[in-house]
Amino acid sequence: MGSFSRRDAITSPVLEVMSAQTPVLEVMPTQTPVLKVTPAQTLVLEVMPARTPVLEVMPAWTPFLEVMPAQTPVLEVMLSQTPVLKVMPAWTPILEVMPMQILVIEVMPVQILVLEVMPVQILVLEMMPVWTPIRVLEMMPVQIFVLEVMPAQIPVLELMLTWTPVLEATPAQASVVELMPLRTPVLDVIPAWTPVLEVTPAQTTVLEVTPARTPVLEVIPVQILVLEVMPKWTPVLEVMPMQILVLEVMRMQILVLDVMPVWTPFLEMMPAQSFVLKVMPAQTPVLEVMPAQTPVLMVTLAWSPVLKVMPTRNFCSQGDANADSCS
Repeated sequence: MGSFSRRDAITSPVLEVMSAQTPVLEVMPTQTPVLKVTPAQTLVLEVMPARTPVLEVMPAWTPFLEVMPAQTPVLEVMLSQTPVLKVMPAWTPILEVMPMQILVIEVMPVQILVLEVMPVQILVLEMMPVWTPIRVLEMMPVQIFVLEVMPAQIPVLELMLTWTPVLEATPAQASVVELMPLRTPVLDVIPAWTPVLEVTPAQTTVLEVTPARTPVLEVIPVQILVLEVMPKWTPVLEVMPMQILVLEVMRMQILVLDVMPVWTPFLEMMPAQSFVLKVMPAQTPVLEVMPAQTPVLMVTLAWSPVLKVMPTRNFCSQGDANADSCS
């Protein structure tokens, strides 16, 4: 990886924060810092010693740069990836990673996005609590996926070099995420997997975490994770119009959505967590996470709003003859 001088850094593709926008980019150490921010921008860089430089946006959006010992905030410019992170003018900041792993995220104004690039291509998107307005992320037809979380939580989206896409959506579509505290949804994609969620024009993928939504399931007090998918999705979660797929996590648990190899994408719960997926009669299909079980929700190509669970796991569906065993 070549060396960069400060001058080179400034003239190289950099993160340009346009006015009225507050995007934050986190990069790896041993790289050359290249960050341009206009006076009206609020940029917060916080490098944490435990994990490779982590940029975090503070609730107050107070502009400051804090670096912990043995860490150096920089814009990652790896030869094998040539990541170029740039923010487009006028409320359309786009963090774009070129070649090996293309990631394009458009953020609406008054929203903050934190991107963390780690050695193994781990992307972390974090959101802060003070964000009342819903964040809209418009996907471009390339490899993309979105994730969010509240403070003290770290949802991780792993993007491996061999990936073929993740979430595809045309400019007219959007992935919206609204967050609530104390929940850690994690979207994980393993390398060599070819799939994901593809959306055709006029369709929308929505990841919401908001209280009092109907129809949805409430996770202990006010935590709700809603994965809403519109019709006509090419291989993945196929949900008929007006239907909502809900994944709920109990307190202090982590919901993990995994796209498994062979492209039989599934949503798998980590073994250490105990939940049981159950289809509720109120909505179809709806998953409710219950304690004392470790289920795996499989999303197969043949879905039509269908929820499948691996043979070794318990799964209760509406009208299931063995429903009593899942109560």
